[in-house]
Amino acid sequence: MNFENAPFKLTSEFVNMLGGTDSKMFARFRKRMIEGYKALNKHADKIMVLVEMIGLSQADMPCFEQGVDFALKQLRMRLYPTGKKSDLTSN
Repeated sequence: MNFENAPFKLTSEFVNMLGGTDSKMFARFRKRMIEGYKALNKHADKIMVLVEMIGLSQADMPCFEQGVDFALKQLRMRLYPTGKKSDLTSN
Protein backbone atom coordinates (compact mmCIF):
# COMPACT_ATOMS: atom_id res chain seq x y z
CA MET A 1 0.00 0.00 0.00
CA ASN A 2 1.98 2.95 -1.34
CA PHE A 3 1.06 6.21 -2.99
CA GLU A 4 0.88 5.90 -6.76
CA ASN A 5 3.44 8.04 -8.61
CA ALA A 6 0.94 9.34 -11.15
CA PRO A 7 -1.89 11.43 -9.68
CA PHE A 8 -4.33 9.68 -12.03
CA LYS A 9 -4.06 7.23 -14.91
CA LEU A 10 -6.65 7.28 -17.66
CA THR A 11 -5.74 4.81 -20.35
CA SER A 12 -6.79 5.09 -23.97
CA GLU A 13 -8.45 1.67 -23.58
CA PHE A 14 -10.68 3.03 -20.83
CA VAL A 15 -11.57 6.10 -22.91
CA ASN A 16 -12.37 3.82 -25.85
CA MET A 17 -14.54 1.65 -23.59
CA LEU A 18 -16.53 4.78 -22.69
CA GLY A 19 -17.04 5.52 -26.38
CA GLY A 20 -14.33 8.15 -26.87
CA THR A 21 -13.92 11.66 -25.53
CA ASP A 22 -17.01 12.96 -27.36
CA SER A 23 -19.39 10.30 -25.99
CA LYS A 24 -22.15 10.74 -23.40
CA MET A 25 -20.53 8.06 -21.22
CA PHE A 26 -17.21 9.95 -21.18
CA ALA A 27 -19.05 13.18 -20.29
CA ARG A 28 -20.79 11.33 -17.44
CA PHE A 29 -17.46 9.86 -16.26
CA ARG A 30 -15.86 13.30 -16.32
CA LYS A 31 -18.75 14.86 -14.41
CA ARG A 32 -18.54 12.16 -11.73
CA MET A 33 -14.78 12.56 -11.41
CA ILE A 34 -15.19 16.31 -10.90
CA GLU A 35 -17.91 15.72 -8.30
CA GLY A 36 -15.65 13.21 -6.53
CA TYR A 37 -12.75 15.63 -6.46
CA LYS A 38 -15.00 18.37 -5.10
CA ALA A 39 -16.14 16.05 -2.30
CA LEU A 40 -12.54 15.10 -1.46
CA ASN A 41 -11.50 18.73 -1.52
CA LYS A 42 -14.42 19.75 0.69
CA HIS A 43 -13.40 17.21 3.34
CA ALA A 44 -9.63 17.39 2.82
CA ASP A 45 -8.92 18.76 6.30
CA LYS A 46 -10.76 15.84 7.91
CA ILE A 47 -9.01 13.34 5.65
CA MET A 48 -5.63 14.80 6.60
CA VAL A 49 -6.42 14.53 10.32
CA LEU A 50 -7.58 10.92 9.94
CA VAL A 51 -4.49 9.91 7.98
CA GLU A 52 -2.27 11.63 10.54
CA MET A 53 -3.98 9.77 13.38
CA ILE A 54 -3.55 6.46 11.54
CA GLY A 55 0.08 7.30 10.83
CA LEU A 56 0.83 8.08 14.45
CA SER A 57 -0.75 4.84 15.66
CA GLN A 58 0.18 2.59 12.72
CA ALA A 59 3.52 4.01 11.57
CA ASP A 60 4.70 0.53 10.55
CA MET A 61 2.27 0.45 7.62
CA PRO A 62 4.03 0.42 4.22
CA CYS A 63 2.46 3.75 3.18
CA PHE A 64 4.29 5.39 6.11
CA GLU A 65 7.61 3.73 5.31
CA GLN A 66 9.24 7.09 4.57
CA GLY A 67 7.66 8.65 7.64
CA VAL A 68 4.29 10.05 8.60
CA ASP A 69 5.32 13.59 7.68
CA PHE A 70 6.37 12.50 4.19
CA ALA A 71 3.08 10.63 3.64
CA LEU A 72 1.09 13.64 4.84
CA LYS A 73 3.04 15.94 2.53
CA GLN A 74 2.32 13.66 -0.44
CA LEU A 75 -1.37 13.47 0.46
CA ARG A 76 -1.57 17.23 0.97
CA MET A 77 -0.12 17.80 -2.51
CA ARG A 78 -2.88 15.61 -3.96
CA LEU A 79 -5.72 17.11 -1.94
CA TYR A 80 -4.47 20.68 -2.38
CA PRO A 81 -2.78 20.73 -5.83
CA THR A 82 -2.70 24.53 -5.82
CA GLY A 83 -1.24 24.64 -2.31
CA LYS A 84 -4.48 25.70 -0.65
CA LYS A 85 -8.06 24.59 -0.31
CA SER A 86 -9.73 24.95 -3.69
CA ASP A 87 -12.61 27.24 -4.51
CA LEU A 88 -14.29 24.27 -6.22
CA THR A 89 -16.39 23.48 -3.15
CA SER A 90 -18.27 26.76 -3.40
CA ASN A 91 -19.66 25.88 -6.86
